[in-house]
Amino acid sequence: MRRLAALLLSSSALVFPYAAAMADDHVWPQVGGWGQAWSAAANPQTAAVPKALATAPSKGVGTAKSQRSKTTDDDSDRPVKMTADEVSHNQELDIVTARGAVEAFQGRRHLLADTVTYNVGQGIVTATGHVVLVEPTGEITKAEYLELTNDFGAGIAKEIRYLAIDKSRVAARSATRSGGNRTDFDQATYTPCEPCKDDPDKQPLWQAVSRQVTHNQEQKIVEYKDVWLDVAGMPVFYSPYFSAPDPSVKRLSGFLTPSVGDSRNLGPNVILPYFWVLNPQEDITIYPRLMLNQIAKAPNPGSADGGVLSRLNIGLENRWTGYYGAVNNSISFAEDPTTNKFRGRIYGKGQFDLDDNWRAGYLASRMTDDTYNLIYGYPLPSDKPYLVSRVYSEGFWQKDYANIEGFGFQGITPETDAATKAPWTLPHASFTHISSPGAWNDYWTWSTDTLTYMRLSGTSASRVSNKIGWTLPYRDQIGGEWKIATSAQTDAYHSDGNAQYGSTFADRAVPLMSINWSYPFVNNSMTFPQTITPMGMIAASPNAGNPHRLPNEDSIDYEFDDINIFQPNRMTGLDRVEEGVRGAYGLRWMGLTRHGDILAQFAQGWRGHSDSQFNAITGFNGSFSDYLARVTVEPGGNFRITDRMRLDRNSFSTNRNEISAGAGPQALNFGVSYYNFVRGISSSPAAVAGSQQIYYSINSEISRYWSFKGTYQDDLLSRGKPLGWRAQLTYNDECFAIVGSVVRNFTYQNDYLAGITVGVNIVLKSFGQMPFTLFSD
Repeated sequence: MRRLAALLLSSSALVFPYAAAMADDHVWPQVGGWGQAWSAAANPQTAAVPKALATAPSKGVGTAKSQRSKTTDDDSDRPVKMTADEVSHNQELDIVTARGAVEAFQGRRHLLADTVTYNVGQGIVTATGHVVLVEPTGEITKAEYLELTNDFGAGIAKEIRYLAIDKSRVAARSATRSGGNRTDFDQATYTPCEPCKDDPDKQPLWQAVSRQVTHNQEQKIVEYKDVWLDVAGMPVFYSPYFSAPDPSVKRLSGFLTPSVGDSRNLGPNVILPYFWVLNPQEDITIYPRLMLNQIAKAPNPGSADGGVLSRLNIGLENRWTGYYGAVNNSISFAEDPTTNKFRGRIYGKGQFDLDDNWRAGYLASRMTDDTYNLIYGYPLPSDKPYLVSRVYSEGFWQKDYANIEGFGFQGITPETDAATKAPWTLPHASFTHISSPGAWNDYWTWSTDTLTYMRLSGTSASRVSNKIGWTLPYRDQIGGEWKIATSAQTDAYHSDGNAQYGSTFADRAVPLMSINWSYPFVNNSMTFPQTITPMGMIAASPNAGNPHRLPNEDSIDYEFDDINIFQPNRMTGLDRVEEGVRGAYGLRWMGLTRHGDILAQFAQGWRGHSDSQFNAITGFNGSFSDYLARVTVEPGGNFRITDRMRLDRNSFSTNRNEISAGAGPQALNFGVSYYNFVRGISSSPAAVAGSQQIYYSINSEISRYWSFKGTYQDDLLSRGKPLGWRAQLTYNDECFAIVGSVVRNFTYQNDYLAGITVGVNIVLKSFGQMPFTLFSD
């Protein structure tokens, strides 16, 4: 029969209060906590007496029948419940012993052992035989022998195995705990890898084997001395000392894993990052990059290779996250070893909630030159050929939106590098209001927009624009869907520096009326439902809506596509409006499959007279536009294709074609994208006259742990000249990852030299990553 004795915790020490009737008329003496329990037996008047035993006499040692009590949830200063086959007390030695399937509970802390003894005089708890200690936070410790003081401040263990909350494991021949916050493991191994299910004794994929491991709980540091890194049971790396934060730490100051690289532009180099925690919400990472070729050179005072920064590239990144916002700022700089010029970049992004309706933010993005990021390997914030810097504040309401901002641009390619041409805009403010639906489901809109932009040379201007509109969505009795809209836009401009007009004022008022119509014909087939929808749009506004004295900044670049063809005003901004009577017509067909859909659309725009705002390369310089078509096939499963085309209105030749297709399951799928801009896509003078490229990709989830990605990009107008390709092979499991990549770039730009790079990144869970370049040419 299982026997019960109760354990209490007094002053963070295990205690044994109990209440149990004795066999053979023997009962336990009245006792308190472990620090005083058995001394109180000689003087019962001084003991803490449980109510159930207030009248029980004191008679020697015996065994107790099982009797359980409720367990509380709090783990501090709580009673400890224990069950065992037998509990005895040696009064002469003042030792309490629990034998046979011992289970002790203190809140969520749980101890299992074959035998547990408590030396009252010395205050030492000893557990032997299949010892298992489960902490409230989830850590599990196993040992053959465990000895602790009653406050858990000191102790020793033999043949110990420790499972952390992140499933990492430590095994050691022995362990010593001291000071209440330090544990030393001798002949220890550490691994985050889970044991093999079929063979638990099999060597893990990797482990750290150390002569001594010290866990300092106060500093939350784990230190390794004389440590070997074993991979598949073979030692591959040695370090006399290594330290890392313990699993409970999310952020801790210290050096991060170095990164070794080599490139055609920089030569061999190494990055030694340092992570600095400023407070719980903020940190800084410092990335000093050492250019080994430059360091090896003897300094030559007075020459370009004598500067300290010519041997270094310094990067800093600052992050802050608070309850009402977050920021991420980075800066890097270096000195060109050949020209002695300062080079660098800055990137910053932040956003803050001011109240329930308003928020503010900023975006800072600038570089000293257009190849700095390519040479030093810093990613761009977007794939656009220019950088944007912006500061803003915006407000949101149920039907209103307000915005005030300032922004500037920097081109980063030869075509867009126009620092003296791109204006700085400060301020730009806008407000939009949408009314509640009226009796006919109609609604009103009102918007205002103010803008001021300036240049060092060229046109600077200010603009105020207001627009009020009314919209009536309507469905007729036979199923036709209508949207009738009318609006009036007024604009006032003041510009300086105009090459033709100098300083001038200009204004205009542009009324607009439009009707959009569509009529869906539906076939509700059970096997293949289809919808055919003819569509049309007609709009009208005055022909003199674009006076020559009005500067044009936001309506220069225009791309005609199957989306904006049905908009009443197909210009991109406010500086220019579409004039006269115009419209569009088209047809859309959609078929639904069990797992996807198929869509095809054909449309063409028209106007009463030609508009000088649209030149020949836009495809809409006459009375009729080029034909616009789109086909999307996604029947479900493992196949998809999308094709968007612009066909010449006279010859049906292709002026633009964009095709993307993919096929195959996740285990192996292929993709191809084809871009054909034979006649250009933009009315901008800097637009490329034509481009024709093809992009291939392959992705494969080879197995549970292995995957492969490959890409290839080709310029078809340069007789198949490749632009670049990339291959990446990845192994990734629960404790280890290795990423191998080969990148070939054929693009040369100013002082940036293209070439091939072979790199490897090894990631060890909880240890960090080790990226390095194997080859670069």
